[in-house]
Amino acid sequence: MRHTFFTTLPAIGILVFGLSPFAGAASGECRVIPAVAANFEWLWWMLAGCGTLAFAVIFWNLLLRRQVERRTVELQDELRRRTLAEQSRQQTEEQFRHVIEFCPIGVLMYRLESGDRLILTAGNTAAEKILGIELRPHLGKTLEEIFPGLGHTDIPERYRRICKNGIPWEIHGFHYKDEHSQGVYEIYAFQTSAGQMTVMFTDISERIRSREALECSEAQLSSILRAAPIGIGLIVNRTFVHVNNHLCGMLGYTQEELIGQNSRTIYPTQEDYDQVGSEKYAQIRKTGVGAVQTHWLRKDGEIRNILLSSSAIDIQDLSKGVIFTALDITAQIQAQQALAESQRTLSTLMGNLPGIAYRCRNTPDWPMDFISKGCLELTGYTDEQFLNNTVAWNDLIFAEHKQYVWDEIQKALAQRKNFQLEYQIRTAEGQEKWVWEQGCGIIDNSGNVAALEGFIADITARKQIKLELQQFQFAVEHFGESAYWVNPDARFVYVNDAACQQLGYSRQELLTMGIADIDVQFPMERWDEYWNEVKEKKFLRFETHHKSKEGRRFPVEISSNFVQFGGNEYIYAFGRDICERKQTEDQLRLNAERMEALLKVNQMTDAPLEQITNFALEEAVRLTKSKIGYLAFLNEEQTVLTMHAWSKTAMAECAMSNKPRQYPVASTGLWGEAVRQRKPVITNEYDSPSPLKKGYPEGHVSLHRHMNVPIIVRSKIVLVAGVGNKEQDYDPADVQQLTLLMEGMWHLIERIYAEEAREKLMKELQAKNEELEGIVFVASHDLRSPLINIQGFAGELQKSCRELTVLLGRESLSETNSRAVRRILDEDIPESLNFISAGTGKMDTLVKGLLRLARIGITQLHIEPVDMNRLMATILKTVQYQTREYDIEIRADNLPPCLGDWVQLNQVFSNLIDNSIKYRHPGRKSVIEINATRQNDRVRYAVRDNGVGVAPEHHRRIFEIFHRLNPAGPVKGEGLGLTIVQRILDRLDGKIDIESVPDKGAAFIVELPAVPGK
Repeated sequence: MRHTFFTTLPAIGILVFGLSPFAGAASGECRVIPAVAANFEWLWWMLAGCGTLAFAVIFWNLLLRRQVERRTVELQDELRRRTLAEQSRQQTEEQFRHVIEFCPIGVLMYRLESGDRLILTAGNTAAEKILGIELRPHLGKTLEEIFPGLGHTDIPERYRRICKNGIPWEIHGFHYKDEHSQGVYEIYAFQTSAGQMTVMFTDISERIRSREALECSEAQLSSILRAAPIGIGLIVNRTFVHVNNHLCGMLGYTQEELIGQNSRTIYPTQEDYDQVGSEKYAQIRKTGVGAVQTHWLRKDGEIRNILLSSSAIDIQDLSKGVIFTALDITAQIQAQQALAESQRTLSTLMGNLPGIAYRCRNTPDWPMDFISKGCLELTGYTDEQFLNNTVAWNDLIFAEHKQYVWDEIQKALAQRKNFQLEYQIRTAEGQEKWVWEQGCGIIDNSGNVAALEGFIADITARKQIKLELQQFQFAVEHFGESAYWVNPDARFVYVNDAACQQLGYSRQELLTMGIADIDVQFPMERWDEYWNEVKEKKFLRFETHHKSKEGRRFPVEISSNFVQFGGNEYIYAFGRDICERKQTEDQLRLNAERMEALLKVNQMTDAPLEQITNFALEEAVRLTKSKIGYLAFLNEEQTVLTMHAWSKTAMAECAMSNKPRQYPVASTGLWGEAVRQRKPVITNEYDSPSPLKKGYPEGHVSLHRHMNVPIIVRSKIVLVAGVGNKEQDYDPADVQQLTLLMEGMWHLIERIYAEEAREKLMKELQAKNEELEGIVFVASHDLRSPLINIQGFAGELQKSCRELTVLLGRESLSETNSRAVRRILDEDIPESLNFISAGTGKMDTLVKGLLRLARIGITQLHIEPVDMNRLMATILKTVQYQTREYDIEIRADNLPPCLGDWVQLNQVFSNLIDNSIKYRHPGRKSVIEINATRQNDRVRYAVRDNGVGVAPEHHRRIFEIFHRLNPAGPVKGEGLGLTIVQRILDRLDGKIDIESVPDKGAAFIVELPAVPGK
């Protein structure tokens, strides 16, 4: 028979009142029974009152708990929204950090602190790559500590002035060297805010080395051209553009007399001039090179025989020019004439010629009938080897040239003309050489070709010079930057392809133009001053703007070099289009300004809403280079725009006396277009016809350009920001600046509202907690008092029963009455007293648990680093008796420390270990393992056992108050242990979780803050 505390009370009452008739019937025999009945009556009323009070307390606790849980859920939702807003802000900041981080230009940021200490605060990856050092260890150090080599320069003082007065500064070609870094740098430094500055720099060492190498190459080529033993020149449309000194010596003219003159001047007759032009250009068009023998007229009237070889710069466009070499072969001709007079004299002469004179038969192997001694120097074979056919001339010719040589000679023989050839041979030593061959056919009396006679010269050096010249010309023509040669009259004498493409003019057009035609900023009245400055310094760099043929203006960086070439003075300049660099600099500047504005906005946490929105709006107008701006909030239904703020200039220019504040989205003009389209709207021609709703009331600020953007948060438009009257067109960059700034402002507003709501909720929650704690404490205290009384009077009742038994033993009763009284005294009353004792004991345990749980929230914490190894050793000593009694093995690893309260953590892990001992598996040896891992700034401790485990449906419920896995099981307890553990960890910024499989064991995971640096 089972009874609860509440079912026991009426039973006791019935028992007490039931004794009264019995006492009356036996009044003559026993007078003590009425007194006992009277004691039971007041005990019944006292127990009934205690039960009612306990029921009211429990009901009130449940009601308050539901209210607290509801408010807690609301608080968690609000905190979640605040977290999302913060994450969005952090994502925006991260995007701008990426812009700086992945910028290819080195960026360093400094802050001027007290004592004029210039401290490094940040730097990007490009800066580390350029300087060859890792910046993170140097953050917080002074400029002189990081770059000791700067201590002997004026740069530290310049940087400090920039931080103070904000005047930017740049330097080109700054040389720096220390144990880590070395190079030549371009530096641009500017102030980002009061006391803070940014330095942008790039290493131009490679550029300088390339320029020096090019100048050296040009000087070498110039020296080669001056020292070349043959005449070399460049003609365009048969007009001399360049000639070397040897050519001038051949003709008796100076370079000044030849350059710019038509080549007709040096030909004796118009026939010679025409013949050379037709033959040479025909060969060039066919093979790319042309060779012709002709006559030139020297200035002194002497006619010279010339071997003229030409090669087109561009075979597809001969107008680009032809490079030629001229060999005075007058002596060779005279030698040929002398051959007829004396074979011996001819042989001697040929033996000393720098080449080969020959006579051979007209067959594919070219067997020699005569060859001069010069063949040994040219080919490595002796004349005997050729004459006895040990070696054939055809064996020396490159395989790919053999057919060409045969065809050209046969063609010339058929036309009864001399032939001139250039081809490659391979010498006896395997050396590859280019040779120039000129010859003719010897016709016999029958009109047949009896033999070939001619001359072969080594032109390998000339070919190399020509190749190098072509390579140099090709490199200049295909150089990525515009190149100009400018004469003292500021006129162009040469431009490359890049210059033509950049300016949109043809080469012929540019060569008729000058600096004044393309440079819209250069003061031509200062041309002489500029010329003399470049001439003195040899190099000058500056920035200006060029104008293309289509009228497009773009910034360029000009690098000017003074050169002397062919006896003339020139400025050789490179022009680099720096549009992208300027745009990047502008974008970086705007980004820095926006970041500064966002920083200031985020620092305005205590400012009123009006001040925050006004500041953000003025910054938006400034960053987009606008004249006016406005800010409007959207209602919850997104149907009405409420104008919140106008910029100062807009308020000053607006003449409307009654400015409306609310605008329905459906009917308003461009103010609402961004809401209707849910995207930014740009109107760069406000007065032009458009399907969009435009216009404004009389007296409103006149609009020329307009842009507004919607700020969308969690799929809802919360505000619209607009700007207007920028001098240039609005573009996507303006949209980005305005959007990011307004998003940052909105995140701050949300954060302020969230903070205010959180503080309000926290105060309400704290008040409720204090109220609940007070109620629990008072109720528990008031409950314990009657429980003590019940326990005391139950003891008195037991004592009275014993006395009644003694008295009944002295009196004579009938056997029936005696058995009834004995049954009541020995069975019914003791059974009821046992139930009373058990119920009061259980209630006392629950009340103590409630008091312990209530005190957790008011106990003062002492947060400090806790040595978990020492704490665990203390706990394990307290459970030694149980571990020995039940043969339990406990394994504890080396545990890292954490931040917490020693006493509270002792209670947490004592409860967890006690649970593992209580819920051990009866069928196997119990093992408890305690280990930990650190993850960033948190430590995860695990208490694992191989006990009975916990079913998945109980994983969350076991932390609820009074919840027990098996209330009727052998393990006793009030169901408060894990609830107390969770409450303690909540106060210590910790967490607890469970991993368990039934019958396999359980693991309780406790997460706590780690000790920084350990």
